[in-house]
Amino acid sequence: MHKFLQHKQKAVEQLKILIIDDDEVDQMALKRSLHKSGLNTQTFSASSGSNGLQLLHQETFDCIFIDFKLPDMDGLDLLEQLQHLELEAPLLLVTSHGDERIAAQAIRLGAADYIPKSILTPEAISHSVRSAIRLRKAETERFKYEKSLRDAQYQLDLIISSSPMAFFSTNAAGEFLFVQGKVWEMLGLNPEELVGKSCLDVLSSFPRVLNRFKRALNGETIQSIDDLNGSFFKAHYVPIYNEFGKFVGITGFAIDITDRMNNERELTQAKELAEKSVRVKEQFLANMSHEIRTPMNGILGLTNVLQKTNLDQEQHKFLKAIQTSANNLMLIINDLLDLSKITSQQFTFENISFNLDELIQDIVDLMQVRVSERNNVLLTHHNGNVPQTLVGDPFRLKQVLLNLIGNANKFTENGDIKLLIHTLEDSNGKILLEFTVEDSGIGIAEDKLQLIFESFNQATNDTTRKYGGTGLGLSISKSLVEMQGGTIAVRSQPLAGSAFTFTLPFSAPNASETQKEVPIETQESGELELLPMSHLRILLAEDNEINQLLISTVLADWEVELDMVTNGMEALKMFKKNRYDLILMDMQMPEMDGYDATGYIRKHGGEQACIPIIALTAHATTGEVEKCLAAGADAYVSKPFEPEHLYQTIYKLTHQNGCTTTSAHAAPSIKLEPLHKLSPDRASFLNELLTLCLNSTLTAQEALASYDEKRNLQQLEHAVADLHDSIAVISAQPLLGTLEELQQAIEQHNILSIKPLIVQSMLQSKELVDLLNQELSQLHEIA
Repeated sequence: MHKFLQHKQKAVEQLKILIIDDDEVDQMALKRSLHKSGLNTQTFSASSGSNGLQLLHQETFDCIFIDFKLPDMDGLDLLEQLQHLELEAPLLLVTSHGDERIAAQAIRLGAADYIPKSILTPEAISHSVRSAIRLRKAETERFKYEKSLRDAQYQLDLIISSSPMAFFSTNAAGEFLFVQGKVWEMLGLNPEELVGKSCLDVLSSFPRVLNRFKRALNGETIQSIDDLNGSFFKAHYVPIYNEFGKFVGITGFAIDITDRMNNERELTQAKELAEKSVRVKEQFLANMSHEIRTPMNGILGLTNVLQKTNLDQEQHKFLKAIQTSANNLMLIINDLLDLSKITSQQFTFENISFNLDELIQDIVDLMQVRVSERNNVLLTHHNGNVPQTLVGDPFRLKQVLLNLIGNANKFTENGDIKLLIHTLEDSNGKILLEFTVEDSGIGIAEDKLQLIFESFNQATNDTTRKYGGTGLGLSISKSLVEMQGGTIAVRSQPLAGSAFTFTLPFSAPNASETQKEVPIETQESGELELLPMSHLRILLAEDNEINQLLISTVLADWEVELDMVTNGMEALKMFKKNRYDLILMDMQMPEMDGYDATGYIRKHGGEQACIPIIALTAHATTGEVEKCLAAGADAYVSKPFEPEHLYQTIYKLTHQNGCTTTSAHAAPSIKLEPLHKLSPDRASFLNELLTLCLNSTLTAQEALASYDEKRNLQQLEHAVADLHDSIAVISAQPLLGTLEELQQAIEQHNILSIKPLIVQSMLQSKELVDLLNQELSQLHEIA
């Protein structure tokens, strides 16, 4: 105990911190953050696990930072060795990888916290160190009390007299035989005066405690935590029996755990505050995205419209400058949004089938004009065994390649840019591809090679001024690659060009996935021939006048008959009054937004409930696509949009066969006729069967509703399978079909589809519950 008090006093005065990391840059960064954190620290360094162990045998430290990657062992191996030293100092594992499996293993091996290097700010370090030391202190306190209970009687007496505890024992009638400890004094009772008195009389002012004494006197063993006058006590009540099995009384003790409860409350409050901060940040990003992208839609859209008018050479030049500036601003906005989603771990990836050759050709088409402007040549090559069709995230692959090729083009003039693709491994349905982007440009100094992957950093101080950019592209690309299980590296020499190489794992598609490849959205360098759509009548719901002008001008070029409204209420009035081929629905409008308007049409639109609806939104944050599709939209177009993309989306939806809406909009139905022959007592049988189906549906609703909180695909899969099997016997449509789609999405880990299908399933299950209740009521009337 004396050693613990010494350690506590020392922690108040100055913290001795040991940093075990072989990277001097990371050591210096951590030391700077510790210095700025407000903690009074003295730091020691070790460049390997063995050096760290040697120091720990020589010195006593208050906190130890361990890098995951060390030259002679990894952080987990070191944690395992440190378990044998029984250190009092908390261990904090630091790593550049945000791997939850590593984090869980580190905690099991005794780490107090797992900190990604991306969040090693002074505030985060201060919070982690203080929390780790506070939690370790609380844990030490708990172990001290538990050990004290096993000590000899003379030690127990010493602990009782100096610790906030209470011991007691009574006879079978509830009269106190032994009472000792400070807790009684905290309750305003004198322990010496309690001996010989009945607990029923003494504790009448504390009804909850008295109730536990009564239950213990009836032979019940009880553990409880009670709040008495603002202090928290953990109490144990144990009935005592003699050697003949006769009840002779109770014994027990209570511990003051007020400090621990206060610490837990502070931690809970800190967690809630952190979660609130994340929600506020997400909402801020959503609002900023909307507020910035909405005017950008007008700028880019109207610029495209003006370029198609009769202009002289100087006007074309000015418009080209406006368009370039606006596109550059959009790149910066998108980079900042991506960076925010990465740092807040809100990034999700697709897992879909795509054609690699089409993706590469799309990149070449997109970059061709920019490459030619700098007199460069873009070449692509891949070895013969690179699969044509893969399963993964084509959109993020395209984003990384465009960034690397764009950088190569930016820093190269009158040279070559090569994209090389190789298969490193192809076995058991797993494919590891290596992508290399080489250029013959200005190159990068050796001491800057790692710096360029950090956020807001570029190779030299004047890079942004000379070449533009935010310094975020490579940082985002590195994160996107590593979050998918890949690696990225660079080799370069000044004036001799650079080569960026990254690897990514993919899966091989099965036969069904090969047939339903997802086409990668193309952006041709030349103009797409847009045929007139004079046969279409479209309703536009949009409250922004500039967007109204832009969309109406674009649609006028396609000879579309267009009606416009400014909110969801007006959209519903026009929808009921007229017959349209398609609705363009802005999702953020006054009075009634697009989500509510779309949902109303899907539920109450009658024969027109399946009309194609395209969601228009300036939001670009995670989950917006899911939210629009869950509301009932058939497609999603983000502002600012390319006219060609809007055209393709309209064309696709208006040329589908039959109703484009999903089964989410169909009325619920069940089939009971085939069951009539299964039991002579038809009413009783149906009543029991429908009741079972009703209970299964209600249980499944709880599991579906809890998915957002738990994100447990295995539990979701079991719940969906159970509900599907339960309602299959009554052919409950359309829920049965939706559950089959959801099962397929879960099997393919298609996260983007799971959420809207859950929303559909919940809506349909509620309608099924109403229908089952109606059927049961009718059966009861017949009975």
